[in-house]
Amino acid sequence: MVEVDGAEGWREVSAFPVFDQNADLTGVVVCVRDIKDRKKVEDLQKEYCELEKRLHERTIELSKTKKELQAAISGLRKAEKSQKKTRAELELQACIVEETNTALNVLMQQRIEARTELEETVLLNAKELIVPFLERLNKSRLDSKQKACVNIIESNLNEIVAPLVREFSKINLKLTPAEIQVTNLVRQGKSTKEIAEFLNLATSTIDTHRNKIRKKLGIKNKKINLIKPPGGNIPLEAFSVFSSVKSQSHREAGAEPGTSNRRHRQSLIRIRGYQHKTGQPVNSIS
Repeated sequence: MVEVDGAEGWREVSAFPVFDQNADLTGVVVCVRDIKDRKKVEDLQKEYCELEKRLHERTIELSKTKKELQAAISGLRKAEKSQKKTRAELELQACIVEETNTALNVLMQQRIEARTELEETVLLNAKELIVPFLERLNKSRLDSKQKACVNIIESNLNEIVAPLVREFSKINLKLTPAEIQVTNLVRQGKSTKEIAEFLNLATSTIDTHRNKIRKKLGIKNKKINLIKPPGGNIPLEAFSVFSSVKSQSHREAGAEPGTSNRRHRQSLIRIRGYQHKTGQPVNSIS
């Protein structure tokens, strides 16, 4: 109902019958009570129950969300821990790979040096231990069969040393024959004056050759006591057998076997004046 002031009002109406002595209905007693306050209490209780229900539902949702967040945080922590472990393992593997590469580079360099030293030794032994005896045999009185055997030995020896000479020549063939000759004489300890007298040239010409040699070998204006071609410890004494490479190429191109053998023999016999690196000191090209 609506109150006089226009506000909403609530009334409770109760009716009780009234009977006389004969049990006849004589009237009705009507009681009207204002229940506005009670209605407010009921509404408040209803709202409270509704809020309590919503709070309970919300608490359940929050509890579920909390568990999900805790699980997600735990997963992230595990992932972070695993990532740190993986990163540490990768760093360790990278360190191992780097150390392995360093070791392999060292071993490779040692192998290259050992191979170069072996090639130098082969050329040196062929020059010092075999060639002198072949020279003596060629100077002695030999019949045709013996000379043929010597020629075969010389040819076979050139077959052995020619690959080594070709390997060295890849670096050193940029020198001209005259420069190679001057280089060998310098390696033998000859001075500019002695080389000029030996080659019947002017000392200025020898100086020019020496300057060109130093420039080509990349050691110009450097204090180096032993000539080393750029790119490795290649002995310049190998220059003295370069002619065997040319004679070998002539033979492969179709030259007569006898001519090739004679050229091989001549190139080997011309190997003279070698000074080993552990022997007498050598002068540098200045």
